Amino acid sequence: MAAALLLPFLPWTAHGASLDPAVAGSVLGLALLSTAVAYIIYFHLIDTVGPTQAATVTFVSPMAGILGGAALLGEPVGPGLIAGLALIFLGIPLSARELPTFWPFRRRGTS
Repeated sequence: MAAALLLPFLPWTAHGASLDPAVAGSVLGLALLSTAVAYIIYFHLIDTVGPTQAATVTFVSPMAGILGGAALLGEPVGPGLIAGLALIFLGIPLSARELPTFWPFRRRGTS
């Protein structure tokens, strides 16, 4: 949607981009494959496992970006990134766990 709204301003961009078939195909591929199909799968996941566990899928995005950037583009991975990835990886099961029964801020009616 954002690409469609910004499309009329394309001739006035600073770098003078043109809308050739490769660019149009890339934008359509990104919109249809990465976004539309991902939303369909995500909403199916919410329906199947519930919203809390489905939300943990979003934690994988930074890990995939960092590892993909390192593998495909040769981007450097330092100790800070590795520590951050470890924290994210350890946080996934913590966020998917059920709260203990003694937890004071539990919603009523949950088991």
